[in-house]
Amino acid sequence: EAFTRTAKIVGGLAPIIKLPLPFLRAAARIVERVSHALHIPPIITSDLVAGAGRYNWYSSAKAQRELGYSITRFEVAVERAYQWYRRNNLL
Repeated sequence: EAFTRTAKIVGGLAPIIKLPLPFLRAAARIVERVSHALHIPPIITSDLVAGAGRYNWYSSAKAQRELGYSITRFEVAVERAYQWYRRNNLL
């Protein structure tokens, strides 16, 4: 869901198929080896795939309580990050 929402915000392509995690793990290992041999950065890594398929939930309660942090809507945060990356020529 996050990838689809992000794609919409930045004008990118949303994922069109859901790939099985074992396939992604194998693909990441192959891509890493080929990328290393060609001296180019991999487009997918084993570390990235390791977090896929897990439910990651975090609480901002402590940051709110101790630092005065305020929550930003997902869409706003993605748009800000996207613009920052563009301004800094990272995209």
